[in-house]
Amino acid sequence: MKNSFKIFSAFIFLIALSIAFSAFRAEAPKAAALTSLWYEYDGSGSITDASNYDLLASQPSGEEEAAAICEGNQEICVIQAPEGSSGKPATFDGTMTTEISDAQTNHVESANVKLRQE
Repeated sequence: MKNSFKIFSAFIFLIALSIAFSAFRAEAPKAAALTSLWYEYDGSGSITDASNYDLLASQPSGEEEAAAICEGNQEICVIQAPEGSSGKPATFDGTMTTEISDAQTNHVESANVKLRQE
């Protein structure tokens, strides 16, 4: 009977100890934020297809500098989007697709979409 009590006590102690230590576990690392870069529309295919944009060799320092790159008619010129691979942006989510389409349709730039100016 004494052995059963000792085993039971040791078991309870180990459970309490594991609960106490689990409260002090290191927090899981958070995912790194995606880097947004500027890409130029190559003029071919859909404006909402990320594969039709190429990374600008020289990144603008901000929105105004990005807008100054664009000359011509009011079509999509450059976009700011999360970095993908091989010089292309990451696949566009619904928000980015809508932002690009709205800029083209309404001829109004946004923070992430710049049009060629007439």
